[in-house]
Amino acid sequence: MPLTRQFDRLLASRVLPPPLLRSLRHVFAQGLSDCVLGGGTALAGFYAGHRRSDDLDLFAGSATAFTQAVLAVRSLRTIEVELEERSHSNQYFRAVCSHGELAFTVDVVLEEGGVSHHGHSVTRKTIKTAHGAVHGGRHFRVSLSDTNTAGDIVVAGLPALLAMKAAALVSRCSEKDLNDLLWLFDAFPERELAELIELGRTVDRGVTGETLVYRIGSTELDRAACGFAAEFGTSAAAVFSRISALRRELLRALDLHLSRNATSTLREVVSRVRRL
Repeated sequence: MPLTRQFDRLLASRVLPPPLLRSLRHVFAQGLSDCVLGGGTALAGFYAGHRRSDDLDLFAGSATAFTQAVLAVRSLRTIEVELEERSHSNQYFRAVCSHGELAFTVDVVLEEGGVSHHGHSVTRKTIKTAHGAVHGGRHFRVSLSDTNTAGDIVVAGLPALLAMKAAALVSRCSEKDLNDLLWLFDAFPERELAELIELGRTVDRGVTGETLVYRIGSTELDRAACGFAAEFGTSAAAVFSRISALRRELLRALDLHLSRNATSTLREVVSRVRRL
């Protein structure tokens, strides 16, 4: 599927599993305000069309919006979605869902201070991660702006998604995260590695060159976990090869950054990956 690097409100109907898209549309159709879709489904379903995604990450801009979003997720039961709540606090909600043959998770995170739907600046506020326990005891910050809309659905812009995925390298560094970053690096070729680190810090203040080296270096990639792009024309073997090369090149670039204060552009990182 061609990669346009532009927002495409029609892409989701071709890329996302129908039960996931139906659930996403239902949640936003409940009259949500100050709430935005982030994470891999936002990237794959509305920009990249590059892989399968089986989860929904929602960020709410106020306590009221958070409550509305949680109630909207619970209302998925009215469209025959089986839903089991796994976690619920004042700032974080997680449910595991199944609809037909599809199993997926829904995370709702309170990003108090406001989520812009029209590109205005957003105040950052401390929140918990949308993927389980708070990493290393820290709290997280998410700045969401330059959002786009597809019907009722409000989708995070690419700069916010780049920041989220940069921070994810410290919190989990999964195969999907590296695959998404390879796509995002192509979308922001002139950004430098030092800028990527600073972007990650807008989400998680624990992102530094040193923590990235530790997390990326200690991660063991699993070829069996790389089948998420097969239906889009990229085999698990090809994904594994690409993200393994990206892992090596990120470690190389981070070493240069830390030891010599030299920084690479994301274009240079991607070019080296493709030569391998």
